[in-house]
Amino acid sequence: MQAKEEVVSLGLDDESLVYRIRRGHRILYVEVSPNIIPRAERTESYTVLKHLRSLPLWSTNWQTLTVTGPIDSPTCQPDVFRPHSLQPSHLVQGTPMHDLADLNLTERISDRVFKGTKDDNTVVIKIARFAHELGYLRQELKAYEVFRAHGFRHMPEIYGYVFEESSDRVVGFSMEYLEGPHAGVEDLEDCRKVLALVHRCGYILGDINRYNWIRTDGDMKVFDFEAALWQSEANISPSDELAALPFQLSDNSGVGRR
Repeated sequence: MQAKEEVVSLGLDDESLVYRIRRGHRILYVEVSPNIIPRAERTESYTVLKHLRSLPLWSTNWQTLTVTGPIDSPTCQPDVFRPHSLQPSHLVQGTPMHDLADLNLTERISDRVFKGTKDDNTVVIKIARFAHELGYLRQELKAYEVFRAHGFRHMPEIYGYVFEESSDRVVGFSMEYLEGPHAGVEDLEDCRKVLALVHRCGYILGDINRYNWIRTDGDMKVFDFEAALWQSEANISPSDELAALPFQLSDNSGVGRR
């Protein structure tokens, strides 16, 4: 029986179309020249797979597939590029590993963030779908590592790394799911105290919109550290970031909401 196939992520630009495809329990990557799939049929899983399944090597055993050439006689090259993953040097040894296939994803929060369950616990899973998103992942995990080393407790707990197929393909992490209201201007003083602690760790958060703050069990917590930078690398000072906080907490435009 042929394994079920589904396009789970896509990256489209003028030079190439990149698809992340689930085939049974496997995750495959396909890079396609734009002329291979008509523009109107590049985003729906059904129409994309209709074109891909007609390729001569589609049903063979490969991890990545590169498709070029004219639409009537395309050239298929298996495993020209490797699936992306975080390098071992970016990982903290001893951190638990979770297979993405074992995590029950129940809700898509954004393109790269999901709500799910692991051992009956609700978790948030954040991944890099494609290679160019690994930088955001590295930056965020480094910030969590630094904050944890400083005893900073106003953030979700990181439960483990998330990998595809094998533990040497780490593409994300799972973390605590926070429940509670997002911060508002009435929470300004508590958010200021938390932000000051972040600055003591040597960091600038970079993104302090109100939807990155949650009050849970009487405690204010902050998350989403993709924009966090060492103060020496940031183009804003701690005092400027603190000064911007009142506006961010009173902004009800919905910008930053997931």
